[in-house]
Amino acid sequence: MSDPRFTVPPQPKGIDSIWRKTVTGLNSRQRGGAIIEGEWLSPGDEVSAPSGTLVICVDQKMLRWEWIRDVKDAEVSVSLVTDQGLSEQWRRRFKTSAGAFGATTVKKIGALLEQYPVPAGTITVVSEARRPPQREGKCRWCHGSVSSWNGHLVGHGEDIQVEHWQDCPTHQPAPGAPCALCGVTVTHGGSTVRMLVREGQGRWEVRHRAELDCVNVAQESHEECTERQAAEARAEASERAALARARTQAAERRERRKAERAAIQRAADEAEAARVAALTEVNRSTTNLNDKSLGDYRRCRLDEITVTLSDGSTTTRWSATTYSTASGWTGEDYDPEPAEVLGEWTRKADAQAEYRRQKFQSQQQFQPRPNGRACDNCGQSGAQHQRHDSSGISGFVCSRCDREPDYALSFA
Repeated sequence: MSDPRFTVPPQPKGIDSIWRKTVTGLNSRQRGGAIIEGEWLSPGDEVSAPSGTLVICVDQKMLRWEWIRDVKDAEVSVSLVTDQGLSEQWRRRFKTSAGAFGATTVKKIGALLEQYPVPAGTITVVSEARRPPQREGKCRWCHGSVSSWNGHLVGHGEDIQVEHWQDCPTHQPAPGAPCALCGVTVTHGGSTVRMLVREGQGRWEVRHRAELDCVNVAQESHEECTERQAAEARAEASERAALARARTQAAERRERRKAERAAIQRAADEAEAARVAALTEVNRSTTNLNDKSLGDYRRCRLDEITVTLSDGSTTTRWSATTYSTASGWTGEDYDPEPAEVLGEWTRKADAQAEYRRQKFQSQQQFQPRPNGRACDNCGQSGAQHQRHDSSGISGFVCSRCDREPDYALSFA
């Protein structure tokens, strides 16, 4: 039959210092708490002990300072380990901790030892309660640094040691090391750890993570993982190469179709030019397609020209022309500035390219206008900035409309 288990009483609220211990005898040559012989117990631990074991608990609370020492009261209680847990046998409060282990306490504990002899067996800690250290120290297992209030204290008095709470920090193992549980070589990644096993003096082992259950579920080895990754890399490279070839072939087909269309268009243009050259122009009519401002009263227009030939057929051409809208005489020799035909093309795209090449270039310095004028674009007051709209018409806009590009403005 197993020994009963009990929880060592924790530190009560408002108590400054405590200690717990089993009672196996009395040493009359010692003083204070050292009179009690037994094994130290940590508050909050779950402990297994033989039935009939006596456990002493001492709680101390500081009352005041006297010169170079503090004065504490003490409450001493003795309990008996039973199958139902701890059964309190005696409790008493003392005004000072110095008198807590006088003749009264020693006599009572002696009587309890006679009534309940020390049973045979050992004290076993089933589960520990955390005792965080108040200062930084070195872990007794991995010898790593343990910061204050983050570790766990083991032992008592001069034998006290520090360790990481529950488990020491793990590390990423080198790929190819065998797992200590299943023997399969581990791969690089988050599925494996190098952990410290707290047995004997402690040892480092490489293991698969517990949730993988590598003992019952087969795991991929490092060699298999390397081969699989190499195969995936080859397949991905082959797929990228096939995609690159497909794109290259598609681009070549587009270029061939483009060249074929250009050749057909050139042949048609040459045939049309040869036909028109053999005929006489009878009449032409012009239709304006676009018109924009170039600044300083200069404008540019894109026209579509329909030419009637001597055989009654028609052909279409396109032209770009710059002209001036200034009134009066503008030339140095008192001649008006004439319109300049930039060219005449048989393809509309060529004329449009020349039309787009003409940019707005004004030498005038726009001056802000005073507040109060209505914006020519939105109609709101506060027009202060001179601009040109999408048709080249000059006007004044407000600060909000001044942030818009020219093609978004309309003063008509």
